[in-house]
Amino acid sequence: RQAHEALVPTSLGDMRVRHYGDGGGGDIAVALHGAGHQDWIQHEWDPVAAALEDAGFTVLLPNLHSVDGVSAASPEDLSHALRQLVAWAAAGAGSGRGTPSAAPALPLLLGKSWGGALAARVAALPSSPVERLVLVAPALRDDDGTLAVACPAAVFCAKDDPMIKHAALWHQILHDEVSFTTAPHGGHRVLPQYAPAIVEFARAESASLLVASESPP
Repeated sequence: RQAHEALVPTSLGDMRVRHYGDGGGGDIAVALHGAGHQDWIQHEWDPVAAALEDAGFTVLLPNLHSVDGVSAASPEDLSHALRQLVAWAAAGAGSGRGTPSAAPALPLLLGKSWGGALAARVAALPSSPVERLVLVAPALRDDDGTLAVACPAAVFCAKDDPMIKHAALWHQILHDEVSFTTAPHGGHRVLPQYAPAIVEFARAESASLLVASESPP
């Protein structure tokens, strides 16, 4: 399955976005990639995005390296740009279908590694549009320890991923509204096997009823 591609104007610049689905009234998810420029990193969320599309989502996969200044952007500025992407998708992702929204919510925000840290900082804003958060091995730092994410969150990490040593920090930031899922191995990757659990989390009537597939790390 091939994603569609578009160049979407945002307050941070014109951003290249691959997307599964074209809005049209369904829920919208945004998935943020890791820090590397390699092609496989840009496509790492694809199996999850395809599964979410099958579950009724339009999934946006912005190339954060296609605009200057994302690394230096404040969480508020990045949140504004993500809202603009969601508004574009809600208006039909260039198809002419859908209903525009000036300040849309973000039903599902996903992020891996560097993108996971960016996603968590956006979700921790007092005025955050994020309704549910999915993180894969987020590269959060000790100075992120003052963040407080209030929305339901799900964290995924392989046991052989070096980032798992930061699990205590993830618990601290995400508090009680978090589900942890671990895989025995897989390294620092978005594993395709995470897709069913992510879809379940995204579609659960009550995210607090979810049970992790293994004990938290």
